[in-house]
Formats: sequence, C-alpha cells, structure tokens
Amino acid sequence: MKRRQVLQSAASSFVAALSVGAISNRAEAAALPASYAQGDIGSVIELRSTRPSVNGAKMTVRSYHSGLNVGGGDFIGYLSSGTDDGGTVFAGNGYHWRRVITDPNSLTIVDFGAKPDGKTDSAAAMKAMFAWSQANYPTIGIQLPGGKFFVSQVDMGTAELPFFRVAGGAVNFGYFPSTNLVSDGQKSPLFKVVARRAEISNLVFNGQTNVKTNYQGFFTNTCTGGQFFRGACLRFQYVGGASLSLLDTLDCKIDQFYANNCTNDIVRAGWSGRAAGVWDHSTAIELSNFNIQNCKSGKVFNLPRCTQSIMHNGWIEHCTNPGDISNGQWILDALSLEDCTNPLNARYSRLNQRQTNLQSGSSIDNSNTGTDPSRWLSAWEMGSTRIESFGSDLGGSLRYGHINSQYRLSNNVGTAEWFELGNFFTPTMGDNWEIELFGQTQYNAGSTNQPLTNLISGKTTGGKATIHLQRKGDNKAEATWFGEGSCPVLAVRIEPRSATDTKVFVKINNWTPTIIVLLKSNGKDRFLAGQCLRFDPVMEKGAPGSATENAPARFSLHNGQAGIGGNEEGDLLLATRLVAASSVDTSKAKGYIHVVINGETVAMPYFNIK
Repeated sequence: MKRRQVLQSAASSFVAALSVGAISNRAEAAALPASYAQGDIGSVIELRSTRPSVNGAKMTVRSYHSGLNVGGGDFIGYLSSGTDDGGTVFAGNGYHWRRVITDPNSLTIVDFGAKPDGKTDSAAAMKAMFAWSQANYPTIGIQLPGGKFFVSQVDMGTAELPFFRVAGGAVNFGYFPSTNLVSDGQKSPLFKVVARRAEISNLVFNGQTNVKTNYQGFFTNTCTGGQFFRGACLRFQYVGGASLSLLDTLDCKIDQFYANNCTNDIVRAGWSGRAAGVWDHSTAIELSNFNIQNCKSGKVFNLPRCTQSIMHNGWIEHCTNPGDISNGQWILDALSLEDCTNPLNARYSRLNQRQTNLQSGSSIDNSNTGTDPSRWLSAWEMGSTRIESFGSDLGGSLRYGHINSQYRLSNNVGTAEWFELGNFFTPTMGDNWEIELFGQTQYNAGSTNQPLTNLISGKTTGGKATIHLQRKGDNKAEATWFGEGSCPVLAVRIEPRSATDTKVFVKINNWTPTIIVLLKSNGKDRFLAGQCLRFDPVMEKGAPGSATENAPARFSLHNGQAGIGGNEEGDLLLATRLVAASSVDTSKAKGYIHVVINGETVAMPYFNIK
C-alpha cells in the first residue's frame, strides 16, 4: 500500500505543475480579436512560409496536407520567433503561428501530420503529439480519429514516463472502434514504452500474419516496480507477437477486448525480480468482457504469478492454449472455454470460480502436483472454490454455523401419513445414496424425568431415520433403513421405475412437527460427469402404489470382527469371538449384569474363563 501511495502522490503533483501553463496559452488564443483575420490557405507548408500581416493575425488552414481535409484549423500569427512542434506551433524566420485550441482533447495525430490512408507512416506524428502532450497536458497522450493508419514503430526510449496514452476515436462498445492500425510486420512491437501509467483504448490492430508471417507485437511496457494499465475497446487480429505485454503490474484493467487468429500471447504479464519492493509477481489484473477466438499459437493469457486478479464475463474458444494463470490468485466469474486443445493452466492457483462454462472438452487444470510449474504460493493458503447452479466444489475447509436443508416435511397431526420424497437418478451400478430424515416424533415433556427403558417407543430428545439406497447388479435399486431415538419414520417403500430411477416413500409418524431431509452419495456429480446423479424432489404427501416394494428395517455396526445389529424380524444380532465350552467355569455365576429387555428389567449371569 505504501508503494502505491507514493506513486499516486508523485503523479498528481506532476500533472498539476504542467497544466497551469497550458491553460494560460489556450486562454490567450481564445481572447484575440476577430478583426485581425488574414485569410485562409491550403496547407501547413504554406502556413510556415507565410508571415503574419500583423501581430495577432488570424489564418485558417484548410488541411495539414494539401489536397486532404484533415489537420487544418485556425491559427494566430505572432511576429516573434517560436518553437515549431509540428502540430500546434509552426514557425518561420522571425515569426510563428499558434493553433487556436478550444479543447485540448479535440487534438489528434492528424493535427500533427498523420494521414489516414493506411500507407503513410504515422510514427513521427505520434511522437510529435506525445511531445506536445508531455509539455502541456501529460495525460492526453496520443489521440487518433477514425480511419486507417500505418505505424512502423513508436519506441519511446528507456527513460521512465509518468504517463503514456494512445486512444482512438471514442466508442462505447469494444466491437465498434473506427480507428484501425496496420504496420510493417517487423519484430519490434508497435509501441514500446517505459511508462508508470498507460492507457490503450478504442483501437483495432491488424498484424496481417495472414498476408505475411511475422512476430510483431502491439504494446510492450517494460517499466519495473509497479505499472498502472488501462485497456478498453480493443480488437487484435492476425497479430504475430504479444498483443499486450506488461511487467510488475500494480493496477491493471482491460475491458471489452477481442482477438482472433493471433499466433502469440494476447495478454502477457511478468515480473522483473527487482529487489526493492520485492517485485517477484504481478498484481491486480482485471480482465472483463472479452472474446478470444481461433488463436492457434502462444497463450491467450500468459499470466503466471498474478495475485488479487479477476476474470469476468469472458469467452475463449477454438484456441490451442487458453493460457497460464498458475501460482496466482484469481476470481473467475462467468468464464467460458470452448473447444480448446489444452487446459487453462491454473496449477497451484487459488481460484474462486462462479458460473464456469466448459464445452467441447475444454478444461481448467487446478491441480497441486508436479514441478511444471513448481509451487510458488504458500502451501498453507492453497484451495479453490467453484460455485454453480448445480452444486458447489470446495477445495478447502468449510466453516459454518449450522446445517439445514431446503427439503422439509411436517406431519403434526394425530395420524401417520405417507410422503413421497422424490426420484433418485443413479446412473452407475453400485452407487449409493444415504438419505437422512432428521427430526423427532412426539414432543411431550418429561423425556428426562425417568430412565429410558423402551428403545422403540420410549421418550427421548432426539430422533432420525437413515435410508440406504443402492443400484444393484441386476439394474434394480434396493433399500434398507434404520431409526434412532424417537424416530419420525415408521416404514419405507421404494418404486424402482427403471435401472436408473427410483422413487422413495416414507411413512411419517403422528405428531412430527418438522423433519429435514439430508442427502449424501458416492456417485459422480456434475463436476465429474455430464450425465450425473440427480435428485428430483417432491416432498409432498403421497401414498405408495402397488409397484412399490418394502424396504426392510435393519442395521449393523461392527469392526469386521465384533459388532451389534438388528434385523427386520426383530432379532438382536451379535457378533463376537467364540470361547470353547471347556474353557468356561459354569459351576456358578461370577456375577450378574442389569439389563432391560423389551421394557422388562432382568439380570444376566456371566462366568469365569478357566
């Protein structure tokens, strides 16, 4: 936070200092009297060679270049030397003309000599406008109107710039930029800067790899120690190099951007390793409202080690490699991958996903194994979540206040009633469901006034029933159940409708005010299979039909050697090791234990082992 505050404070002071002089120049030009009008001429070349008739003479230039109709405007003449900047001031011998600027934001590179013909190099005009901006309005930068412009390369050198901006004609929708850029396919990127803060917006760049194989990128910023970047309304087509290449990002937002048929990274961010500030990763990248199609080489997003980052409402389709966001911390919100050859590499990343759409074999690899890449984030903070309409997948711990359920039953009347729970779809043979009905029948006071002597009908302060349902080898489901405490269930019936579908009915005891139904299964859910297990709830009164089968009431609790259980015949089942009769001293009982059998108190003897 400290390093961000220092950068913000320095930038604000710089802007304030440069803007004061520029505002006074604009006011001076606007205040000149109209009576000094000298006429109009065809081009800037003519203007440079025309001496003002008087100090303050006004001249209208029809076009920057003769024969065109762009870059002209009104100029005020001064009978003194001036510094020619190629756009706002044009100087001759002992005189100069200054452009009348009513709104600095209205200036574009055509006012500095660029031609929107798609052939003439606009690099010099861009640099001229940028120099004017740096001296007067540092945040305006380079602006372009609609049209097609050829740009060879704009390399701003190695000195750090506080601001760098390239903006096309204003649009509100990223598919609609009217400013198109083309280049010569050289290896160096179109724009190469060392800028603390940068904006690229409202542009279409066609790298023309479909015409000539090349490796030219669009924008590269190599400023270390914290970059602020804003991209908006951008389209990249047939680009052979990295479309956007950043380093040590601190705040970065790219919105409404689109790419197709590119053969390198669309968005790339790395780290400098600079010791001051510990720049071993990038931070706070937000990518929103994007669509990337048919990019067959490189990585769509080459963004490893990016923390506190977000993707929102994006689509990557028919691409070889959707990207690398490994060892990062990402919120993926409404991200869609379709028909991508390789998975999105999110290994060792902390992901929070919502409404992820994976189509045609596309996937996200969020595994925490292997050495490519090796782990960078702390092992103590690993874990991911995915929240979908069909379920939630949590890769970390779960802390909660209490558990409840959407499925609720009530039979708070004096007679028992049948209820239909719903249909259980079980696609795989051997899969199980555990259905827990948590609730207590009867709620009269006095459950703790005397010892419990009747397991079935005695008063307790808790109760539930557990139903086990399994799809068997003959493609037919079977079920058993058992109760605990003041069990709310009296009977269970099932209706195996097909190999996969089974309805379940339960008979709820009288005076049962509330039951919640909790489900558990070992079958494959939607995160693992397309046709997954499914429960279609009914949770209404409904009597079982003639096609239903009784589910026997039975239970067993054991450790593989000893145990206890009960069956539907009313038998208590015991399993334990045997002792040879000859090893028991049956001459007399060693003692007696106090037990209650079916509500009757009795004593059971036990004997010594010889």
